[in-house]
Amino acid sequence: MFTVENLREFFIQAARDIAQAKEELTCLDAQAGDGDLGVNMEAGFQAVADQIEKEGPETLQKAFFTAGVTINSVSPSTLGTMISVAFQSFSKDCEAVKEIDPEYFSAMLKNAAKMMMNLGGAKPGDKTILDSLCPYMDFVTEHAYDGRALWKEAAQKAKEAADATAQLVPSIGRARMYGEKAKGIRDGGAVLFAVLAKSLGDYLVK
Repeated sequence: MFTVENLREFFIQAARDIAQAKEELTCLDAQAGDGDLGVNMEAGFQAVADQIEKEGPETLQKAFFTAGVTINSVSPSTLGTMISVAFQSFSKDCEAVKEIDPEYFSAMLKNAAKMMMNLGGAKPGDKTILDSLCPYMDFVTEHAYDGRALWKEAAQKAKEAADATAQLVPSIGRARMYGEKAKGIRDGGAVLFAVLAKSLGDYLVK
């Protein structure tokens, strides 16, 4: 599925896709935050792509570590920190791995989700990035042997889950101040993950 060379290419595509989604992310955040999500994530993922291109890490472990450190530095928000933790978890899981297959990726997602939940106490249903990541993770786990079609279908699951966050009331982080007023608004972090899932699907199935 994935080698370090693939990962470098994917981060370039992901940066482009997040840049295209910047206005959508900004609009969502403006309704339940301070409106800087799109700008922060565009800057963060572009910095990741640039830094990995500059350093040319030779292993998946080093590439994910670089990604985690970079996004935490450039986008030091709650969401940026959660994504950084996920990348650090990926890095740890890839210490002795040269290639990631779907089954191993599902295990990586589980470990990352656990670390993200431990970080700030968030859980599925709290209206965060976990509300699209976890359904995506579950789908990948259940369909790891379905071949190339897996990635497009998993991305669709992530999008559906992100859209469904509009019906949730935030119970953690700054967004919880909005309470019931946040109903009807999708969570920006969940939408961001859906963008990344689609970007990965597009990269792997082309």
